[in-house]
Amino acid sequence: MFKLDLGIPQTVAVGVLGALIGGWVLRLLLAALGMFAGLLGAILGAVVLIVLYQKFIERK
Repeated sequence: MFKLDLGIPQTVAVGVLGALIGGWVLRLLLAALGMFAGLLGAILGAVVLIVLYQKFIERK
């Protein structure tokens, strides 16, 4: 789906950071859904972070 030219540590860092950010934001917005909101937010956050990384960092 996404092509990143990163090593394993960088790929893991991008995924984990995106998951943390997305989970935190979605948990704030959808606290009523509990753990499901965190999981959904983690996935969405990781995808958004990868897209932003491709757009701004890999452009060099």
